[in-house]
Amino acid sequence: IPSQVSLGSIELKKSSFGQAMARFGQLMGKVSVPSQWIKEAREFTADVYSHRIAAASLAMQDGRFLDALNILNELEQFCQSLQQWSCPAALSDSISRGHYGMYRSYLSVARRAYQSANYSFAVTYIESAQQYSNENRRYITDDSQALALLQQVVQGYYQQAEDAIMRYDFATALRLLETVGNICAGQPGVHCRSDAAELVRRAEEGRISAERISIPVIIAEPAIQ
Repeated sequence: IPSQVSLGSIELKKSSFGQAMARFGQLMGKVSVPSQWIKEAREFTADVYSHRIAAASLAMQDGRFLDALNILNELEQFCQSLQQWSCPAALSDSISRGHYGMYRSYLSVARRAYQSANYSFAVTYIESAQQYSNENRRYITDDSQALALLQQVVQGYYQQAEDAIMRYDFATALRLLETVGNICAGQPGVHCRSDAAELVRRAEEGRISAERISIPVIIAEPAIQ
């Protein structure tokens, strides 16, 4: 056991964390460590865990949530291989923070797009955040941020549509209203305007009226001087 600990220490110093975890994953597996060495083996296993959990925390502080999750997933597999040492329950909390960080990263991009009135781009990233949340429901239990931002985007679409009607740009208004209508149909949690159909009717009537307007033009050849 002391030689294994010495080799593991060298691997940690060389940042060969995978090798150290593989070594002690086997060592602390089903076969019991001799009682006189169990304390030393457990202490080093705890050191391996501490190194990796610290690296994951640093990655999350830097906003590198995918890197953090890669570390944490590897650490979770390491913990599952252990029989003679139990990983702290805080590991699950760290994994949750990593997944929430990924979720919020999608929303951060969506929020910037919303602030720039690039609503279609915002919707794309909001839906990506919702999909990520659904795929990681074990760790992400609150998806309200995505829905709240989507609600703002929907209101922005309605405002753009009303502005387009005021400018007599009925084709744009109809396109915007169709887009927001599709969002409302696919997102039951979003509160959409009760007068949406009336807005569509106004825009459609305006478009038809504009098509009926004709201006007589008289073309005359210039007189010969």
